[in-house]
Amino acid sequence: ARSLYRWLHSIISSSPKPPALIHVKAHTDSSSLPARANTLVDAIAHDSHSQVIRPYPVPYATFELDSFVLYSPSLKFIECPLPLLLTHILSSHTAADPTFVPGRTLTLPLYDLHAPPDHPYVRTPYAYSALVQLYARSRQLDSASVRFARMGNVSPWCQFGCECLETPHHLFAKCRRFAETRIKSSQEVVDTTSMLLCEAKTTIRTTDVYLHSARRLFVDDASVWPL
Repeated sequence: ARSLYRWLHSIISSSPKPPALIHVKAHTDSSSLPARANTLVDAIAHDSHSQVIRPYPVPYATFELDSFVLYSPSLKFIECPLPLLLTHILSSHTAADPTFVPGRTLTLPLYDLHAPPDHPYVRTPYAYSALVQLYARSRQLDSASVRFARMGNVSPWCQFGCECLETPHHLFAKCRRFAETRIKSSQEVVDTTSMLLCEAKTTIRTTDVYLHSARRLFVDDASVWPL
């Protein structure tokens, strides 16, 4: 992107009446012209990802490139520092190699062997819940199927005797080992939701809709999921 910045700087510096560059706070309720223009640009950028006809790509400012620039058919013109690029490429190739096993590849004795301090989430259930969701959504939750795919040192089947792969979805929604926990948690959610709806004095229709979702929160139900 360095060439684009050079091009922009060239346009501004050569203009007889260069535009004034001002800072505009984003995501505000301001009705000023700069704020509305910023909101419009944000909307255009956001909608460009879902348009059937994709917007035209920004052309390469080849006339602002350095005298000698690396080029790759897949990466196009390379303007970033070469050591960073090589490190990224090597890391990607290593991680994509199916024979890559971190425990054998990394020299573990070189690292600090002292036990790490307690994580903050051990002191609050809400932080722990958020962390579990983060790991689950990023495919980092330590389930047997994930460890089998990445480390190859365990069986991918459910360790609690179910005839299923031990995936995060199986553990949270299907595994018999946690059926009682799901029932108890579901009842707590229903009770809390019912109390909040009663305090809010919602209509019967609204109450039924929310309670239906609360009761099916830990169950595969196409009428509820995705929320």
